[in-house]
Amino acid sequence: MRRLSLFCILFIMVFISSPAMAVDENASYFGFDYMMTDFEGDSGATADLDAIAARFGAYLSESVALEARLGFSASDDTVLGTNYKLDNFVGVYARGVLPYKTVELYGVVGLTRLDLSVGSGINPADGDETDFSYGLGLDFKIGERLAVGMEYMMLIDSSDYELTTTNIGCKYYF
Repeated sequence: MRRLSLFCILFIMVFISSPAMAVDENASYFGFDYMMTDFEGDSGATADLDAIAARFGAYLSESVALEARLGFSASDDTVLGTNYKLDNFVGVYARGVLPYKTVELYGVVGLTRLDLSVGSGINPADGDETDFSYGLGLDFKIGERLAVGMEYMMLIDSSDYELTTTNIGCKYYF
């Protein structure tokens, strides 16, 4: 809970900060991310589940953007005979952006719905979960229309498990 409170304070600060970079000519973007996803169950089970995601977003102002993401599994993990797989996910997020010359620091909040498979070959469990998601990221602009970045997100924090991700990716502005 303390992490969430700290994040909310940082996110509010990003929203009220003064913007330093105009985005009016590049108001929309799309991109791809490689997501190094960590599953941590309440029972202590951990698994590394990588995914690939596509994102599409649009700036509402210099410091606020809306974004949608769709992702699919790039790998699954088997731990002690139990297979873990992030089948797919979809999310809708708001980004509070603090631009500075060629760098954007941002906070992201929104909702994520994902489909996760857990189980052994005889008795697999398949279920979906929707939860509040949040994170922080940093984008580095390369030229007028391209950016590379990294991001940390808490996708799901349920009573049964946590799903966090560290992303690296690129964006194209149009």
